[in-house]
Amino acid sequence: MEYRAVRTGIYYKSRLDNSVWKTYAQGLVTNYVSESVSGNDTTDVFVVGDSFEIVHYNGKDWHNYEYTIPPSYGVLGSVAMKGNLMIAVGFTGSTQQAIAIVGKRN
Repeated sequence: MEYRAVRTGIYYKSRLDNSVWKTYAQGLVTNYVSESVSGNDTTDVFVVGDSFEIVHYNGKDWHNYEYTIPPSYGVLGSVAMKGNLMIAVGFTGSTQQAIAIVGKRN
């Protein structure tokens, strides 16, 4: 089992009673501040954050969707997963218009 937390990076540890959190080096997985993490399992995790960044962990590698959803001014503040569906919500631009991004695995 692995536990994850986010903010200025993605932090992880394998035991809750361990007081030390490990982190991935900045730019290795994410390029911006992370806001939310959700997953179906420890091998199926999404992290979202600033500049509409979405990254996915498949149990082996992280994939950053920065070329699928170009970075822009805004924040994805929450992500949820259920089965093959991922939904991320946040706001865009200086007008802070709501945005929802839906991803579905085929």
